[in-house]
Amino acid sequence: MKIMTRIVTIAALCVGVAPMVTAVTVKVFKNDPATWSKPWTYQLRTQKDAGQESTMQGPLTSAGVASEVAVTRGASTVMTAQPKRFTKTVNLSVDPGKHKTILRVYPNTTQIENTGSDLLLKEGNDEPFKGKAVLADTNGKLSFVDLDIALAPTHKVPVEKEVKGPLWTITAKEVASGPNNGFVYGEVKIKKDTSFGKDLVVPTNKDFILYVKGPGLSAASQFLFSGDNVNRLQKITIDKGGKIVPVLK
Repeated sequence: MKIMTRIVTIAALCVGVAPMVTAVTVKVFKNDPATWSKPWTYQLRTQKDAGQESTMQGPLTSAGVASEVAVTRGASTVMTAQPKRFTKTVNLSVDPGKHKTILRVYPNTTQIENTGSDLLLKEGNDEPFKGKAVLADTNGKLSFVDLDIALAPTHKVPVEKEVKGPLWTITAKEVASGPNNGFVYGEVKIKKDTSFGKDLVVPTNKDFILYVKGPGLSAASQFLFSGDNVNRLQKITIDKGGKIVPVLK
């Protein structure tokens, strides 16, 4: 019985000193709603330092013959994970070890050459993704966006247009992003000959810009929601000229 107790105690001590390695989660989002239902591909590439053994000439022996000494020189080993598919968003698991990790995203499912985009997630102890999410634009080009923007709490707001007519597209985006980039909270389309579309997803605690694109508009009409307007917004109405008329509490 004493022998068994001693074995269990040693095992417990071994478990206690084992290093705790916890993978880090990095979130990836697409910024173009037109691609949200289309499968894309991503890969993680990990580059680690590895020892490469070789020989070099050592000191002369007593017989005047040079000996050979084994040495280890630095080398790199790149390990590429199997490609995986994702649609609107995906969570990546990144090893926090001291090595370089690169994310590659293809805006397709066949890994077509020269279509992928790379983004350095970490190099040694440097972790550029800290406090960030990854944003992929229409062509798959990658960049970072603040995590508090990407994970802001949201709610849904009804959208309608005053006049039935051609298609209108309404998009809610992060501030200062521009109509063709930046993080997208939601987008709805109001089809021809209808006044109502699906409810629009908007943030409840972050400023955002609403972009409206429709017939006769050379550029998207836009409206900044900030301050009290963000959490007081009840409904959005689009007039015949594309002007945004918010209904507040």
